[in-house]
Amino acid sequence: MQKLSEAIRAGAKEHRQCFDWYFIATNAAGAISQTSAIGAAIYAAFGDIFLQGMFDGKPKPEDQLKARFPVLNKVIGEGDNAGTVYEWIQILNHQNRWKREKIAGWLEQFEEEI
Repeated sequence: MQKLSEAIRAGAKEHRQCFDWYFIATNAAGAISQTSAIGAAIYAAFGDIFLQGMFDGKPKPEDQLKARFPVLNKVIGEGDNAGTVYEWIQILNHQNRWKREKIAGWLEQFEEEI
């Protein structure tokens, strides 16, 4: 089974990186031009499914991703620095502006524990 770090790397090869969103579409047809680390993983794991029916009552793409990759629900850190792996990936991508490949490398340590 594919690991989350592998999904991030695979999805990162397809599009440039974006910040503050899972993905950025460049035209009315919804062609994806950029993805965040989470967006890259969603794209690698589900393809364009997260665009198709994203708002039609199906589980949110991030919830589908958390179900496929339970490491996202793991709480790491302590005290004020505690958060889930999912939350930390968001911080590293959107606030710290880490490259998705660096995030995937950081993530590997937690995948080995699960």
